[in-house]
Amino acid sequence: MAFRKILLFVFLSLALVLIGATASVAEAAEPNDQCLQCHSNKGFSIEKEGKTVSLYVDSNELSQSVHGTNDCQTCHAGMEDIPHKETVSSVRELAAKVTERCQVCHADVNKEYKDSTHGKLAAEGQETAYCSDCHGAHTIVKTENENSLVNRTNITETCTKCHSGEIAESYVESFHGKAVNLGSTKAATCVDCHTDHMILGPTEPKSTVSKANVPETCASCHNTAQPNFAVGSEHWTFEPDGPGKPMYYTLKFFTWLTIATIVLLIVHIELDLFRKYKNAGKK
Repeated sequence: MAFRKILLFVFLSLALVLIGATASVAEAAEPNDQCLQCHSNKGFSIEKEGKTVSLYVDSNELSQSVHGTNDCQTCHAGMEDIPHKETVSSVRELAAKVTERCQVCHADVNKEYKDSTHGKLAAEGQETAYCSDCHGAHTIVKTENENSLVNRTNITETCTKCHSGEIAESYVESFHGKAVNLGSTKAATCVDCHTDHMILGPTEPKSTVSKANVPETCASCHNTAQPNFAVGSEHWTFEPDGPGKPMYYTLKFFTWLTIATIVLLIVHIELDLFRKYKNAGKK
């Protein structure tokens, strides 16, 4: 009888422990579950700046991201009240606010970002790139993942969302750009030259692409990089003026040379056929 009481006591104790653990897990998951009650609905949206902005969050993608175990409050601080009181006035303001929250965990990276051109513009309240612009928002995965926005296969597309036009065109047409597009894992991407977070303009002394530092930057891939590496221009386009002038006229020359060669070849073939036709008629 006493043994049964002891066994029953042990069983009840284990049951209480399991119930308590389950409750703790449920309590820990409660913040995200509460958020996703609204944000997991695909049609959930608001009007901002005259545009319909989706507030939908794919719960599966969120759970598979590097922040899948974080509470929503980690990035979206001050959103405890429902409906939310401390909302922002624009999508870009939200990106800036979340970037401030990134420094809570990524303090070392944040210091580099603040000292970069992007960070300085952000501090001045000007339009610039925030963390979510490069890394994404709810679908952030490790750099090694081919789906990552900052994976070497995607980084050019990510950078050219802002740096479009001549800069994007010049890189895509360059040897580096063509090699990367063809699958090279050694050719330089944007971050190989400009770094990832400590990005500075070419006139900044500490910039990896300043005239003084270009040879050292190139030497990270090219073992025989010389000081004259800084003389040329990486971002040139096929224009009749500027750094791309020699390549422009070289391209023009060989284009017309090819056309002329093909035309003369066709003329030669036609004349040869005409001669053979005339000769055949004499027989």
